[in-house]
Amino acid sequence: MSQSSDSSWEQRSTRVVHKTPWFELIEDHVTTPTGTPGVYTYVRAGEFVLIVPRDSAGRILLVLQWRYPLGQKLWELPAGYLDGGESPEAAAARELGEEGGVRADTWSILGDTYESTSTNHQCGIVLLAEDLTDAPELLRPDDGILERRWFSPEELKHMIQTNQIPDSKTRGALLQLLYFDDLS
Repeated sequence: MSQSSDSSWEQRSTRVVHKTPWFELIEDHVTTPTGTPGVYTYVRAGEFVLIVPRDSAGRILLVLQWRYPLGQKLWELPAGYLDGGESPEAAAARELGEEGGVRADTWSILGDTYESTSTNHQCGIVLLAEDLTDAPELLRPDDGILERRWFSPEELKHMIQTNQIPDSKTRGALLQLLYFDDLS
């Protein structure tokens, strides 16, 4: 059977299989664009912000976190969920303080990012944070951050080339800045 040019899927039913404070596991009974019935299971999670903190020297702040499902430490940009009714800018300011210990006076929205689009319904808003000041009083001691470090554009390019930054959302935002916004 050839695939229809109509890309719409028909959702015949939906149910929440499992729910946590951070995500829901959803099971939909569907009919595909080719008419084939099936079951599509995916994760639906809340909106998040991804912050690119850039200092006056052009360095970017990354945080080292233990990622339990992977069993490893990863360098990532600060990020976090929007709390109920919170704007992306307010969530970004809160997360930057909690994870990075810095405050930003200038914010720019760089765009959206989606995680694991075939199995996950989650959108992130990427924000550039500039005009930074230290704010160690905002750090949250229980945030799971193992280390905070500033990296130059050259260091980040090397880390991306040598797969030291495998986190897709961090990698995508950094590549956008490094290669399209002429950070270097």
